[in-house]
Amino acid sequence: MFEYLKSLSSKKYYCLIVVFAFIVLSAMRIAFINADGPQDISISAATYTDEGFKTYASRNMALYGDWRWSDEDEYAHWLERGPLPNYTFLWIFKTFGVSFASIRSVSIIYSVFSLLLLFVFLKRNYDDLTAALGLLLAGTNFYFTMYNRLGLYESHLIFYVILAMFCFAEVFMPWKKTPRLKGYGVFPGILSRTIFLAGGLAALIACYNIKKSFLVIFLSVIPALIIYACGKSVILKKYANAVLISILSGITTMYLLFAHVTIFKMYMAKFLFEFTVFGKPVIEFIPFWMFDPLHIMLGKNLYNEFIFLHPVTFFLAAFFSIYILHEFITRSEGRLIDLIMASWLVFGFIFLSLMYYHPSRYYLLVFPPMMIIASRAVSTLEDGKLQSFLFGKKNPPYNILAAFLWITAFLYSAVVIYVMVIPAWTRNSLIKKIYPYFETGGISGALPVLAPMVLTVAAVLVVIFLSRKRVFSFIKRPDFNKMVLIIIVVIQMFQYGKWFIFHDNNLFEASKNIGSTLPSNSIIAGSWSSGLTIENRLKPLIVQWQGEYNHRLVGKLIRNEPVSINTHSGGSHGKIMEKNIPLYIAVCRNVVFERKITERYRDLFIMDNLVRTFHFGYFDVELYKIR
Repeated sequence: MFEYLKSLSSKKYYCLIVVFAFIVLSAMRIAFINADGPQDISISAATYTDEGFKTYASRNMALYGDWRWSDEDEYAHWLERGPLPNYTFLWIFKTFGVSFASIRSVSIIYSVFSLLLLFVFLKRNYDDLTAALGLLLAGTNFYFTMYNRLGLYESHLIFYVILAMFCFAEVFMPWKKTPRLKGYGVFPGILSRTIFLAGGLAALIACYNIKKSFLVIFLSVIPALIIYACGKSVILKKYANAVLISILSGITTMYLLFAHVTIFKMYMAKFLFEFTVFGKPVIEFIPFWMFDPLHIMLGKNLYNEFIFLHPVTFFLAAFFSIYILHEFITRSEGRLIDLIMASWLVFGFIFLSLMYYHPSRYYLLVFPPMMIIASRAVSTLEDGKLQSFLFGKKNPPYNILAAFLWITAFLYSAVVIYVMVIPAWTRNSLIKKIYPYFETGGISGALPVLAPMVLTVAAVLVVIFLSRKRVFSFIKRPDFNKMVLIIIVVIQMFQYGKWFIFHDNNLFEASKNIGSTLPSNSIIAGSWSSGLTIENRLKPLIVQWQGEYNHRLVGKLIRNEPVSINTHSGGSHGKIMEKNIPLYIAVCRNVVFERKITERYRDLFIMDNLVRTFHFGYFDVELYKIR
């Protein structure tokens, strides 16, 4: 496979092969467009709820002529926070109707163009082999492919991130690669740079109007720019390594203070909410500010989907990033673009992992540099430099970072086997037996199930530890680049094939079912409501555990008081007051994030009111008729 990719650039059918690859990769994303996302890509419920949340305002405008179906709806929809995707979805809904297919088609189109931009970026900045590797690794990546299918903002965001990356790389492209016209001197080069600069800035504006979380990228590349500036200075060059140590130490110190010392957390919150820039509080421009304590942060990151869904790709890119930093700082070798990608991946991953809330989809922000660096690593592994760096003597902080990665890779080997080998239904059964005990704090009751699991994991880790010399010998093999490429592709296609054969359509079928069986003017309340109403015209009333919004409206509906309803018919808009509206609540009572709703409406959640139970991955969602 590797030799074939290496020879692609010399084949006259190169372009046809690339076009065929894009057709196949597009088909992988379009296949079973109404199917649920696999539960392994996220332990949260976001893959079942957030498509509805993010399209809520657009759906309302398309169906009811207003961004809210009722003026009494208090849910802070995403129109102001993400106007670009909302207007995109509004056009899609008015043209093709509201459905999972129409929502997800937007993400699929964005994802294909993201792959195209990534391919051109690698071809322009590296070579044909790296471009082919990047297309193969990114295009077949299970994590990326599955999120590309879902109607979440991240697929939109990543396209504009890669577009900005491509445009800014073109601005700084060496003059010899810039097209010139005979007799016009350097003018075309200046003009093209101006156009790409404008395109890059426009892409950043688009990112800001999709999700503010993209600002993590800015923080992630700052260390690269500081190190690059030190490397260019004769005086500061010798301090570049100390600068890197200082940055890492500063991040660690700030995290420990703001995650564990109450007074620091209070002062930070006061500053972020009270200090303004351009008339807006600083919090508007900060991608994150809440942190988990150390023990919780470590616990969460021991089951990080971004690692275990593509373990070989992740650790290959992570080790190569440390190698890039080492070579640039200690030997002044390497390019600025490599340094930026390494910094983006390393520091971006650190920042995301420290965040209080970091669902797996947030790690898409570091997916582009991971793919670029992994492609670079595979294309250059045959020179043996990375292996020499990994197994040779290293100074701080590289030895510490490498040791941390080795330990993490060792621990994750058991997680990867657990996810890849044990069927989802078996894992769900184990979780449902254990989770209630953890929720109540009585872990001793879970020991009959937990003990065999722990012993099995421990046995796997012992076997891997005893086999470490064989693993190291395998990494040192001259053909390791070929072997690692095969392993990555096999893992990715195994995951995709498993989903392709055993996928579920539970959310789509549930939405269709309640649309055909419940009264047409029904209201579905709860955090699951927006997802359950995509394939029908029932009205969702979003009620979540972290806010008090819409509980007043739920109370009015329970008491059968008149409720304001926005209507849209024949191009005209209107408002009516309506009573006798059937009310249902969808709730998953056995999870932490639904505990407050469960407690609030406990008296209504009785067997006589239970309409149906739906199964979405880890979650059993019950639909109750309230009125």
